[in-house]
Amino acid sequence: MVRPEAAALIDTLLHHHDEPFGDSSALPTYLVAREARREVTVALNGDGGDETFAGYDRFRAMLAAERLPRVLLWYARQLSRFLPQRGGPHTLLRRLRRFAQKAALPRLERMLAWSSFFDLEMLRRLDGSGAFDAERILGSYRQALEAQPGASMLSRILYLNARTYLLDDLLPKMDRMTMAHGLEARSPLLDRALIEYVAGLPDGLKRRGSQGKLVLKQAVADLLPKQILVRPKQGFGVPLGDWFRGELRPLVEDTLLATPRLARWLRLDAVRALFAEHLSGRSDHGHQLWTLLTLELWLRKHRFG
Repeated sequence: MVRPEAAALIDTLLHHHDEPFGDSSALPTYLVAREARREVTVALNGDGGDETFAGYDRFRAMLAAERLPRVLLWYARQLSRFLPQRGGPHTLLRRLRRFAQKAALPRLERMLAWSSFFDLEMLRRLDGSGAFDAERILGSYRQALEAQPGASMLSRILYLNARTYLLDDLLPKMDRMTMAHGLEARSPLLDRALIEYVAGLPDGLKRRGSQGKLVLKQAVADLLPKQILVRPKQGFGVPLGDWFRGELRPLVEDTLLATPRLARWLRLDAVRALFAEHLSGRSDHGHQLWTLLTLELWLRKHRFG
């Protein structure tokens, strides 16, 4: 059980990453690697399963946004503002609201919004340096998405994901959190020959409607119990939203809202407004607050600002 006091490990996580790192799943990854190292020195992980076989739900949303008329998406976004935000992040209403808000954005912006904790609108609000450059932010997304102009949209999305989220988040997280304990982690689903083979398969063998990783599940259907094959996808995060409204609220107030070093680059009133909106329950900014918190602590650790 990962409890709020585990957040005391933030400095430890920053030490092992040796850079600001905003993905809070590094915390449970660090802890499970610690437990595994007590028994073994080498472990296998599942990185590459969703990335290669189109398992993430956001891929479905990205593809749907490509097919629906822009006018319909625009109206859906306007109406989504009136949807209540009750329940957890995976409730139907919350999912519909997120889809409507992101799907209406221009293609590159919505790709960023589905892959990052901060969309362009939020970055604009936070910027206090006057150096905000949307094109610079979207440049790597454009380059990756346009690298295979003749490929299907799903293939292009998978390549974009591999060049951004997988490369800059998942792989460093797994490598550093396991090596922090001397645990050697291997990623068999990122075998080059396997990736090249699956990349050449028809889209329908990877994703169909709400179902992803189809051919992978078929390949192991006789090896795994049915309840494992049909269970909904489950992430590996921690309940940041609840933590920042409860036990970790003082940590945010003392670190981000007083005299943060981030104020040199970000608008402090915008950071405070973000936290106030989170506390009110109107939105869940847990991931954004964690990212800002780790960045602030990294700046203090290295005496920047």
